[in-house]
Amino acid sequence: MKGLLGDYHKLLSSFLDAGYEYSFFNNNIDQFGKIILRHDIDFSLENANRISFVEDSLGIKSTYFILLRSDFYNILSKSNFEIIRSLQKRGHKIGIHFDSSLYPDTNLVDGLNFEIDFFDHLFNEPVEIIAPHRPDKIFLENTISLGDISHTYEKKFFKDIKYISDSTGRFRFEKPHEFILSGENQSLQLNLHPIWYSTTSGSSPIEIVEHFLQVSNENLEKSMEQNFTDYSKTK
Repeated sequence: MKGLLGDYHKLLSSFLDAGYEYSFFNNNIDQFGKIILRHDIDFSLENANRISFVEDSLGIKSTYFILLRSDFYNILSKSNFEIIRSLQKRGHKIGIHFDSSLYPDTNLVDGLNFEIDFFDHLFNEPVEIIAPHRPDKIFLENTISLGDISHTYEKKFFKDIKYISDSTGRFRFEKPHEFILSGENQSLQLNLHPIWYSTTSGSSPIEIVEHFLQVSNENLEKSMEQNFTDYSKTK
């Protein structure tokens, strides 16, 4: 599978070839040789599902963080709910991609607890860690206490080991192949967003997003045709 940032199979394989072992956040992470593969699902569960099968083919399991409140996808739709269940059944982990901007600062922890209860009820998977969406200072500087819940920007995941992310469709901090070639073998958290690996319909992040919006609109039209007879007659 190829996308804006290259061949996804090749990217994952390059870490295996370098001797890395893929792991989860709740495993003991040594200083060297471990990689925590994380996905923030900002736009599409369908894209996430596509890359998950590449991971399956390599025997790799990762953690998919899902927005419970999103204008881009509905976790309760039949297709999306089935995708999430399928990820669980195939051994991947799921977690909450928490958007703190939806809650006032004074009510942030209450908002998180609401989402945790909802998530646990839907998917029967206890929440051990969250991935903040567009993290603000309280997460990046670790000035918030979430009790028994961890988050992906804690020092042990963000400072003590290497952190590489492809946010905005560009690798931040360091490019994976350069990191591998350095030979440091330092453990790392690799944050990859599915949209950048799911289509070649675009040569820039903006073009990829525009393609996503076009496809989303086409799917919305199909749904309208299925649910509103008068509209379908006009097609």
